[in-house]
This record gives sequence, C-alpha cells and structure tokens, in this order.
Amino acid sequence: MKVKYDEEQRLIEIDDNFGRNNWTLKFVLILNIVNGGFNLVQSFLTGFNWFSVMWVSISLISVFILLFLIFKKTSQSSIKTKDIDWFLQKEFFGKKSFKLKLKNGKVRDLLNLKKQSEVEELKKLFEGAGIPSK
Repeated sequence: MKVKYDEEQRLIEIDDNFGRNNWTLKFVLILNIVNGGFNLVQSFLTGFNWFSVMWVSISLISVFILLFLIFKKTSQSSIKTKDIDWFLQKEFFGKKSFKLKLKNGKVRDLLNLKKQSEVEELKKLFEGAGIPSK
C-alpha cells in the first residue's frame, strides 16, 4: 500500500487495490441475493424446507452487508484533506490499521500496513496534512 500527500492540491492519494476488492465483494453479494431470490421463488412453487430457510437467511445477510458497504464504506483512492474529519489507528490481534472518517459519514480503511515504519510514516503524513487523530 502506498499513501502519498499532494500538498499542491491538498489530496491524499491511496494506492492499495481496495476499490477492486470492494467491487468484487459487492458483485459476490449481489450474486448471493439473486441466487437467494431464485431459490425463494422455487420454494414458493415446490414448498419450503430447511434449504429455503438457509437461502433466505444468506440473502438477508448479504443485503445488510451490501447496504453497509454502499452507505458506510468508501474505496476512494484520492481524497481531499478538507473532506476528512479524522483518522483513527486501531490494533486488532497485533495488526495495526488506520481508518479515515470522511465528512460525508463514510469510512475509508487503510489495511495493508506490514511494518512499524509504514505506520509511523503514515502518522507523520496525516499530521503533516493537518488531519486530526482520534
């Protein structure tokens, strides 16, 4: 993952292929929902069983996850610093990750930080750009 700060345009540029991964996840969730819909229609025609209940459950979970990804997460690769509220560093099982909270209510995850030097460099970059931490 590469994060650059363009001082001239006041942009944070993130290169981590998160957009492609996010699009793929949304596509798979949509396939789950469509497949669940087909199975639900088939269940109305042939009768309900445990398999129908399982597909309805999977479809509902997929709908909620898809809505969460659409309305609460973003995969923007270029973000203006004026659009960022704050950044947050989290540690989960020893792995550090950053989140950027945007003013539109969405969150941009920065996940692929492998070395402590990358973490320190990212902190300095955000502080130098005038983005407050939380």
